[in-house]
Amino acid sequence: MRALMSRASEGEAGNWLKDVAALLSVGAFLYVAATWVTIAEAMVG
Repeated sequence: MRALMSRASEGEAGNWLKDVAALLSVGAFLYVAATWVTIAEAMVG
């Protein structure tokens, strides 16, 4: 069982998980940036 997990983490599955994590972090950053822009527009307008 451990061998399967290590192969999955070292192989393409590990790269796929890294890609998903990167996409989630970028999406979270964009969401926070959009929230701050909305707050700034509400304060100015």
